[in-house]
Amino acid sequence: MSDLLRQFQESAFVLSPVVLTGVGAALVWLGLFLWLGGLRWLKFLAGFAAAAVGYAVALRFAGQQTAVLVVAAVIAGLVGIFLEKTVGVIVAAVLAALIVNLLLALPMLSDAKTWSDSPRVQSAKDVSPSVAESLTTLEIYGRYLIEKGIQAVQSLGNVGYTASAIAGLAVLGVGLAVPRGICALMCAIFGTAAIATGLLLLLLYKGSKPVDYILECQGMLWMIALGMVGFGMLIDLALCPGRPRKKAAPEEKQTGDKK
Repeated sequence: MSDLLRQFQESAFVLSPVVLTGVGAALVWLGLFLWLGGLRWLKFLAGFAAAAVGYAVALRFAGQQTAVLVVAAVIAGLVGIFLEKTVGVIVAAVLAALIVNLLLALPMLSDAKTWSDSPRVQSAKDVSPSVAESLTTLEIYGRYLIEKGIQAVQSLGNVGYTASAIAGLAVLGVGLAVPRGICALMCAIFGTAAIATGLLLLLLYKGSKPVDYILECQGMLWMIALGMVGFGMLIDLALCPGRPRKKAAPEEKQTGDKK
């Protein structure tokens, strides 16, 4: 994967500065909100996730029927907003299954042959890259990374399915007991990932070659990321306390109390 990162670093110098700074700053801003206060936005996140799933399911079975796609996304989104904690726990379970599978597929992802067909972006000299072309380049790299990740996970076979089931069920079980904790952990993970990606783009804009530093200090950076996730989860729980449960109404005093 190091070859892909270095290739992306080289390609970033032909991207529009507007895209690097705009997308990078937006990711950092979004990541900070998710990292330190994701529970306040849980309804929106759950609704968005449910709407995306509803849209994907409708697209799979109904095809390109716009009305059906819109209705499915809206209904699923409303359900997600109403059941935000349940949807959050489910998303966290899926995320846990994905992380476990990627860890198991790490040998394949670390093999240089896996990334031998990585995309290469070329730009004419003395020509300022357009915003549209730069966004297309980011999309190409994003799609390529997702496709390779899917291929690596699929190569695990039954081992991957078993690991996914165990990780997902474990998170679901914990989520039934402490749903806010699991949702806060999920928000901290997404927030940390968004901040890291945004900072990467901003540093590429500055021309500081952050990929070389990442590859040299992987262990330390992983420790920092884990620390950020834990800290973000605790701060999120502290800054976004749960709604107090309504106390049962006190029993009415009997009119015939003994004097």
